[in-house]
Amino acid sequence: MSTVLVIFRSELRRRWRSWVILVVLVAVVGGLALAAVAAGRRTASAFPRFVADHGYDVYIFNDKPVVGLAKLPGVGTVTSVVIPGYGPPTCACNGQINFTDFYVNELSPSGLHRVVKLVAGRMPDPACQHERLSCSKR
Repeated sequence: MSTVLVIFRSELRRRWRSWVILVVLVAVVGGLALAAVAAGRRTASAFPRFVADHGYDVYIFNDKPVVGLAKLPGVGTVTSVVIPGYGPPTCACNGQINFTDFYVNELSPSGLHRVVKLVAGRMPDPACQHERLSCSKR
């Protein structure tokens, strides 16, 4: 045992700098790998967390409002959505728009937070005329 200890001490005296560099390199690479795994887990759970916070569990389509829907057991909130128009949409730029990729809904300002997540700023105030969203020709 003492022979191994003598050899270890002599190697430590000669090569301590390279051992320290090797330990630092392993620590940096291990830290980067752990950071990448943590970022991957957070990214993989981003959409399910968003749906849990802001998404719908059930979407009911009906021509008239369903009376008493909000009072059913297990129903947390009810957001009414109005479909302002029917029929295939057209565009002056290229004629027909793919009907399966196009859908227009009208939401009340109080129901907008259930569909849209505001990243910065604030929602427009419906009482202020100049803050309403409008389309303009370019």
